[in-house]
Amino acid sequence: MAIAFFDIDHTIVSSISAEKIFFSYLTKKRRIPLINYFRVATFFLENILFNPYKATLQNKQYLANQNKDEVIKWGKECFYAEIKKKMPKSALLAVTAHKKKGDKIILLSGNLFFLAELIKDYVGADDIVCTQLETKENLFTGKIIGLHAYKEAKRTLLKEYIKKHHLEKQEIYCYANSIADLPFLECADHPIAVNPSWHLKKEALARNWPVVFYT
Repeated sequence: MAIAFFDIDHTIVSSISAEKIFFSYLTKKRRIPLINYFRVATFFLENILFNPYKATLQNKQYLANQNKDEVIKWGKECFYAEIKKKMPKSALLAVTAHKKKGDKIILLSGNLFFLAELIKDYVGADDIVCTQLETKENLFTGKIIGLHAYKEAKRTLLKEYIKKHHLEKQEIYCYANSIADLPFLECADHPIAVNPSWHLKKEALARNWPVVFYT
């Protein structure tokens, strides 16, 4: 048995991130309070000079003071209305091929936990490692708990998962699309660049890694 770690955005979900689809969905449905757009802008301005990554990818202020159960319900609505359409058959076939071999399939992504859970169930993955959000009195605070799966943190989360589940002797496959995923891909016995950015494609070809396109 091997372990196959799949990124989600631009890998299993093509062309756009699942969270961007969700944000757009909430915007169209007018489910983001006006005050939260102000919170998003404020958080961005407070962090952009010193930590652009935090200002953008870790900016979850659009969910601040939103009821957890309602947001999760909206995530489910969005998944079936929008996100599911962005999951190419070739990506699903790659997951199925690992399942047929008896491999363990893990989705490791910076995606929001409730979106990742829906995608996990749909593709038949075994587990997820994703972004957890802080709650107080069943309301999201707009803050992240723990590591956000990006760059070196993604490598750390993979290694922690392997250690926690005693999987050190298993072969590892990693599927991802961005040069930011390089530390994650370097953990694998079998790294695969999926729909790669120009920089990752160049790096993958230099290292003789497979390059595949899911459409």
